[in-house]
Amino acid sequence: MAPHRLHRLPAFDYRGLHAYFLTMCTSDRHPAFANHAFAADAAAQLLRSATTFHFAVPAYCLMPDHVHIVLEGEQEDSDMKSFVQSWNTSVGFRWRRAHGTALWQGRYYDHVLRNDVALLEVARYVVMNPVRASLVQKAEDYPFSGSSRYTIAKILEAAGDWRPTW
Repeated sequence: MAPHRLHRLPAFDYRGLHAYFLTMCTSDRHPAFANHAFAADAAAQLLRSATTFHFAVPAYCLMPDHVHIVLEGEQEDSDMKSFVQSWNTSVGFRWRRAHGTALWQGRYYDHVLRNDVALLEVARYVVMNPVRASLVQKAEDYPFSGSSRYTIAKILEAAGDWRPTW
Protein backbone atom coordinates (compact mmCIF):
# COMPACT_ATOMS: atom_id res chain seq x y z
CA MET A 1 0.00 0.00 0.00
CA ALA A 2 1.33 3.44 -0.89
CA PRO A 3 1.64 5.84 2.02
CA HIS A 4 -1.16 8.29 2.66
CA ARG A 5 -1.16 11.67 4.35
CA LEU A 6 -1.88 12.11 8.05
CA HIS A 7 -4.03 15.13 7.36
CA ARG A 8 -4.39 17.61 4.55
CA LEU A 9 -4.97 21.31 4.42
CA PRO A 10 -8.71 21.49 3.76
CA ALA A 11 -8.66 24.27 1.15
CA PHE A 12 -5.43 23.30 -0.60
CA ASP A 13 -5.31 20.96 -3.61
CA TYR A 14 -1.52 20.33 -3.68
CA ARG A 15 -1.23 21.34 -7.35
CA GLY A 16 0.65 24.12 -8.99
CA LEU A 17 3.74 26.21 -8.35
CA HIS A 18 4.24 25.26 -4.71
CA ALA A 19 7.19 23.88 -2.78
CA TYR A 20 6.99 20.97 -0.34
CA PHE A 21 9.11 19.25 2.26
CA LEU A 22 8.27 15.52 2.37
CA THR A 23 9.31 12.78 4.77
CA MET A 24 8.50 9.12 4.15
CA CYS A 25 9.49 6.33 6.52
CA THR A 26 9.93 2.67 5.76
CA SER A 27 7.71 0.10 7.39
CA ASP A 28 8.96 -0.67 10.91
CA ARG A 29 11.86 1.66 10.08
CA HIS A 30 13.50 -1.18 8.15
CA PRO A 31 16.82 0.01 6.63
CA ALA A 32 15.70 -0.73 3.05
CA PHE A 33 17.80 2.07 1.54
CA ALA A 34 20.97 0.66 3.08
CA ASN A 35 20.81 -1.69 0.06
CA HIS A 36 22.90 0.40 -2.33
CA ALA A 37 21.48 -1.03 -5.55
CA PHE A 38 17.92 -0.49 -4.35
CA ALA A 39 18.67 3.03 -3.12
CA ALA A 40 20.35 4.00 -6.40
CA ASP A 41 17.38 2.67 -8.37
CA ALA A 42 14.90 4.47 -6.09
CA ALA A 43 16.81 7.76 -6.44
CA ALA A 44 16.85 7.46 -10.23
CA GLN A 45 13.12 6.69 -10.23
CA LEU A 46 12.52 9.68 -7.94
CA LEU A 47 14.11 12.05 -10.45
CA ARG A 48 12.25 10.47 -13.39
CA SER A 49 8.92 10.73 -11.55
CA ALA A 50 9.60 14.34 -10.64
CA THR A 51 10.14 15.16 -14.31
CA THR A 52 6.95 13.30 -15.28
CA PHE A 53 4.89 15.26 -12.75
CA HIS A 54 6.62 18.59 -13.54
CA PHE A 55 8.62 19.06 -10.37
CA ALA A 56 12.13 20.23 -9.68
CA VAL A 57 13.85 18.44 -6.82
CA PRO A 58 15.95 21.04 -4.99
CA ALA A 59 17.09 18.24 -2.67
CA TYR A 60 16.51 14.63 -1.75
CA CYS A 61 18.13 12.19 0.65
CA LEU A 62 17.43 8.49 0.95
CA MET A 63 18.49 7.60 4.48
CA PRO A 64 18.52 3.89 5.40
CA ASP A 65 15.01 3.97 6.91
CA HIS A 66 13.43 7.18 5.61
CA VAL A 67 13.45 9.65 2.76
CA HIS A 68 13.43 13.44 2.68
CA ILE A 69 12.44 15.28 -0.50
CA VAL A 70 12.13 18.95 -1.30
CA LEU A 71 9.85 19.39 -4.31
CA GLU A 72 9.03 22.51 -6.25
CA GLY A 73 6.20 22.59 -8.77
CA GLU A 74 7.25 23.93 -12.14
CA GLN A 75 3.84 24.09 -13.83
CA GLU A 76 0.23 24.72 -12.86
CA ASP A 77 -0.47 20.97 -13.27
CA SER A 78 2.35 19.85 -10.93
CA ASP A 79 0.46 17.45 -8.63
CA MET A 80 2.28 16.54 -5.42
CA LYS A 81 -0.19 13.84 -4.35
CA SER A 82 0.04 12.09 -7.73
CA PHE A 83 3.83 12.33 -7.68
CA VAL A 84 4.03 10.73 -4.22
CA GLN A 85 1.55 8.00 -5.11
CA SER A 86 3.36 7.16 -8.34
CA TRP A 87 6.89 7.13 -6.93
CA ASN A 88 5.98 5.29 -3.72
CA THR A 89 3.95 2.69 -5.59
CA SER A 90 6.72 2.08 -8.12
CA VAL A 91 9.49 1.79 -5.53
CA GLY A 92 7.28 -0.15 -3.12
CA PHE A 93 6.35 -2.64 -5.85
CA ARG A 94 10.03 -3.32 -6.57
CA TRP A 95 10.71 -3.84 -2.87
CA ARG A 96 7.74 -6.16 -2.38
CA ARG A 97 8.67 -8.21 -5.46
CA ALA A 98 12.22 -8.68 -4.18
CA HIS A 99 11.51 -9.08 -0.44
CA GLY A 100 7.86 -10.03 -0.03
CA THR A 101 7.18 -7.25 2.49
CA ALA A 102 5.81 -3.73 2.41
CA LEU A 103 8.35 -0.96 1.97
CA TRP A 104 6.48 2.02 3.38
CA GLN A 105 4.78 2.74 6.65
CA GLY A 106 1.14 3.70 6.21
CA ARG A 107 1.65 7.47 6.23
CA TYR A 108 3.93 10.15 4.96
CA TYR A 109 4.44 13.70 6.09
CA ASP A 110 4.29 16.75 3.87
CA HIS A 111 4.66 20.39 4.60
CA VAL A 112 3.83 23.14 2.12
CA LEU A 113 6.75 25.55 2.28
CA ARG A 114 5.79 29.18 2.54
CA ASN A 115 7.20 31.68 0.08
CA ASP A 116 9.43 33.20 2.75
CA VAL A 117 11.31 29.92 3.33
CA ALA A 118 14.57 29.80 1.39
CA LEU A 119 14.58 26.53 -0.56
CA LEU A 120 18.37 26.27 -0.44
CA GLU A 121 18.26 26.37 3.37
CA VAL A 122 15.74 23.53 3.40
CA ALA A 123 17.84 21.69 0.80
CA ARG A 124 20.89 22.11 3.05
CA TYR A 125 19.00 20.59 5.96
CA VAL A 126 18.12 17.59 3.76
CA VAL A 127 21.60 16.89 2.39
CA MET A 128 23.17 17.35 5.83
CA ASN A 129 20.96 14.57 7.26
CA PRO A 130 23.58 11.81 6.70
CA VAL A 131 26.21 13.97 8.45
CA ARG A 132 23.94 14.57 11.45
CA ALA A 133 23.29 10.80 11.56
CA SER A 134 27.06 10.10 11.46
CA LEU A 135 26.79 8.09 8.23
CA VAL A 136 29.43 10.27 6.54
CA GLN A 137 31.67 13.13 7.61
CA LYS A 138 30.89 15.31 4.59
CA ALA A 139 27.53 15.64 2.82
CA GLU A 140 29.28 15.30 -0.55
CA ASP A 141 30.30 11.75 0.38
CA TYR A 142 26.76 10.40 0.80
CA PRO A 143 25.77 8.59 -2.41
CA PHE A 144 21.97 8.80 -2.04
CA SER A 145 21.33 12.51 -1.82
CA GLY A 146 21.26 15.09 -4.53
CA SER A 147 19.22 17.55 -6.52
CA SER A 148 17.82 18.00 -9.99
CA ARG A 149 18.71 21.68 -9.81
CA TYR A 150 21.84 22.28 -7.72
CA THR A 151 25.19 20.74 -6.95
CA ILE A 152 25.73 19.61 -3.37
CA ALA A 153 28.41 22.31 -3.09
CA LYS A 154 25.88 25.01 -4.06
CA ILE A 155 23.37 23.65 -1.52
CA LEU A 156 26.00 23.66 1.23
CA GLU A 157 26.75 27.34 0.57
CA ALA A 158 23.27 28.18 1.86
CA ALA A 159 23.36 30.19 5.03
CA GLY A 160 21.28 29.47 8.06
CA ASP A 161 20.45 26.48 10.15
CA TRP A 162 16.89 25.77 8.99
CA ARG A 163 15.05 23.03 10.87
CA PRO A 164 11.44 21.93 10.64
CA THR A 165 9.30 23.67 13.23
CA TRP A 166 6.45 21.18 13.12
